[in-house]
Amino acid sequence: MRLKCRQTQLTSEEERSHATASEAARSTLNQIIDDLAPGAASAPWPNLIDAADGSLPARHFRVGQISSGPAQGLPALVPLVDGAGWFVSGDEEQRNAMVLGALTRLVAQCPIKHLSITVFDPRLSGQVGRFVGLRRIRGSSFPTPATDPNEFAMSVERTISQAAVNAELAVSSGFSSLGDLWRNADVPEGTLSVVVVLDYPFGIDERLQQQLVRAAKVGGRTGVSLLVATDEAVTPAVEVHIDDLRSAMVDLRVQGGNLTAPQFNAGVSIAIASRAAAEGTPQVVVRAE
Repeated sequence: MRLKCRQTQLTSEEERSHATASEAARSTLNQIIDDLAPGAASAPWPNLIDAADGSLPARHFRVGQISSGPAQGLPALVPLVDGAGWFVSGDEEQRNAMVLGALTRLVAQCPIKHLSITVFDPRLSGQVGRFVGLRRIRGSSFPTPATDPNEFAMSVERTISQAAVNAELAVSSGFSSLGDLWRNADVPEGTLSVVVVLDYPFGIDERLQQQLVRAAKVGGRTGVSLLVATDEAVTPAVEVHIDDLRSAMVDLRVQGGNLTAPQFNAGVSIAIASRAAAEGTPQVVVRAE
């Protein structure tokens, strides 16, 4: 009887010790999340609206919630700012919502006068029209989406030219990236540029493809990131090699409400929540104004 009581006591102590260790681990994970993606970068909907401060973009953005394993219930984060960007494929509604959610979080965090969102919308979907209010703040923050590949190729070329200016600003101040410069400066300098491509590779020709690949490879630290929503049902032009762009970016695949990112989350299930973030776009844009 005494032995049984002793065993029960040890089991209870082990359970308490395990629970304490789990709580400590989750507390550590929460602190890491706050460091990587503070405020609107990781806030769930509808807290995203209240977390919007327009001061400084985080490197990592929330894309959903981990739905399995010891980190279950915690935000799933993917790098965007200071990186090449996201190559999103899968269900049309979900991939567009992923892009809109990322843009919403970016607008909630970034000083609009130092932000440029350029869009290629070859099917005239109007998906990003909810950001039109940004033009009242600064026209170049959200120009009218391009539908012609030649026109957009020139736009990407201008973005790369701005990246060169950003690189000079950062290096001359002793930093390796525009993001690091912003995180250490009292006042932002340069322009953070986001190149958005919808329904890729529809409407993409050789020249535009080359510019997109170049932007993905030289961007990131120079203040350029891409958000590419990919329609896998489209057969690309012969000279357009999809993997040249995909391999330079974070590969995200959305289907059935779940997300996989082969580079990051092997064995981890992620339930996407970008649609909710995207639905907050109008309020975030109004607040930015």
